[in-house]
Amino acid sequence: MKIKSLLTVALACLLTACGSNPKSTSTEDGLTIVDVETALENLEEELKMSTEFDSVRYVPLETNDSCLIGKNPYNVITDKYILVTYEEADAIYTFDKQTGRFLARIAHRGEGPQDYSVNQICYNEHDGLLYFLREPNQLQKYDPLGGYHGRIVLQGVTRASSNFTFTDSLIISSRFAMITPDEHILDIFNYRGEQVDSLIDPAVKANYEGGQILQLMMKSVGGNTLLWADYGNGRIWADIPYSNGTLDGVIKYRRAFCDTIYALRNGQLQPSVVFHTGKYHFPTEGRTRTTGVADKLLITSTAETTSHVFFYCSRNIYGDEPENFRGVYDRQTGITRLAPSKGGWKDDLTGFMTYTGRPHEAYKVVEWLAEHPEAKNNPAIAPLLDIGEEDNPVAVVTSQKSEQ
Repeated sequence: MKIKSLLTVALACLLTACGSNPKSTSTEDGLTIVDVETALENLEEELKMSTEFDSVRYVPLETNDSCLIGKNPYNVITDKYILVTYEEADAIYTFDKQTGRFLARIAHRGEGPQDYSVNQICYNEHDGLLYFLREPNQLQKYDPLGGYHGRIVLQGVTRASSNFTFTDSLIISSRFAMITPDEHILDIFNYRGEQVDSLIDPAVKANYEGGQILQLMMKSVGGNTLLWADYGNGRIWADIPYSNGTLDGVIKYRRAFCDTIYALRNGQLQPSVVFHTGKYHFPTEGRTRTTGVADKLLITSTAETTSHVFFYCSRNIYGDEPENFRGVYDRQTGITRLAPSKGGWKDDLTGFMTYTGRPHEAYKVVEWLAEHPEAKNNPAIAPLLDIGEEDNPVAVVTSQKSEQ
């Protein structure tokens, strides 16, 4: 069985979605239309945490020689644990969510029988395990305290992606790098490693020309990385990592250079969320040339919860300085907010420093506290007062507003 894309329906939604304010609508079929065009024309200076979160708590992570966290850390927070890695790391580190106490180091990258190749954190909330790619096509399984739970061989693929999401019965893998017409952008496996479905991007089939690559370019855009191959004579082929996830047990997927999030139901990809960009819509030909699209808005990354849709988008993506934006759509109010992504989320709940979606590095916390001596009287920030510049980072634990 191959997934069938209902692309004509999505295109119709893109052409007909409209509005005069940043409110979004849902059709009677459950299709959500997010009015990014109007939100861009009513751009906010920054997004505030209070609009999307009920509370925020700062957890300094224990510092000792067994768990030193380096530059550019990122984390995944579960119901009990804070899982952390960083640029150039060879392992994942587990800390207690309440206290920040160091609990475990989860194996490491290497060639040993229980080692993995990529330290990307892929946490499966259904079985409580972490899944790591062991190249070319195996998954190593660990619990958050470092216990090894065996491996899965992914069948039907010669080289798997390192990006995985999960349902209670399926493992979903999406490609990360430059895609050619015959490569799968989505592979779906059961927990025995048997491939049960796959998807080839029809847009790649229709537009990819290929040729001798003169130069391979890479650039940071909103919440993602843009790649493009330069073939000369104004011809390029651009790609960006695909967005996939699950929501209430349903696989959600958005292909590169597409304004639609699809839901996989009954073997078909059905449009679920459409980002209406209107006159800023990024054209299909913008994937094959760098000119004429500087004012167009590309949806670069998406994520969903039951109460919100979070997204990044960028304009002038091939220019020297792309304009990057962070957006959020509230499913209850239908309101879409958009702001420059550089600033992050303003913490108007506790008055602490701006939240970027990553842990706060210790030296930045020390600098901020020095600039805001009045913060020592703030009980929400009290756990941070003894932090040193070389300590481990501070995790940001939020409680998201739930549906009414």
